[in-house]
Amino acid sequence: MNCRTYLFCAAILLSALGSARAKVDDAQIVKDFEARVSNYCDMQKQQAGTAKPTDSPSKLAEQKSQSTEKVRSARPEAKRGDIFTPEIAAYFRRQIAATLAGHDGAKVRATLRHAEPLPDIHLVVNAKYPQNVPL
Repeated sequence: MNCRTYLFCAAILLSALGSARAKVDDAQIVKDFEARVSNYCDMQKQQAGTAKPTDSPSKLAEQKSQSTEKVRSARPEAKRGDIFTPEIAAYFRRQIAATLAGHDGAKVRATLRHAEPLPDIHLVVNAKYPQNVPL
C-alpha cells in the first residue's frame, strides 16, 4: 500500500466518520495518528528517491521492489501498532459503531453486504502485500 493510499484512506475515514463533537482526547489521538502517517510517508518518499521514467513493466516492477526493500530496511523493528495504535483503532471502532447506529446506518450496512467479499487475509508488517487483493 503506497503512501497516497494510506493518506486517502485516513482522510476518508476521518472526514466521513469524524464528529464535530470530538473530545479533546479524540482530537489528540487523531492528531497523533496523522503525525504517524505523515512521518511514515516522509520516510517512504526519502527512501524511494526518484525513479527513472520507463515504459518497461519489468523495470517498473524492479524499481518498486527496490523502493519497498529500502523502506523495510529503514524500519527493521517495525511492528503492528506503530502507525495504527490501539487508541486510533478504538477511535475508528467508536466512529464506525456510531455511524452504523445513526440515521444512515441501515444504508451503510446494506452497501457493505453487497461489497465484494475478500478471502481470508493475514497482513504482516513489512511483508509483501498479497497479489490479486484490492487495496
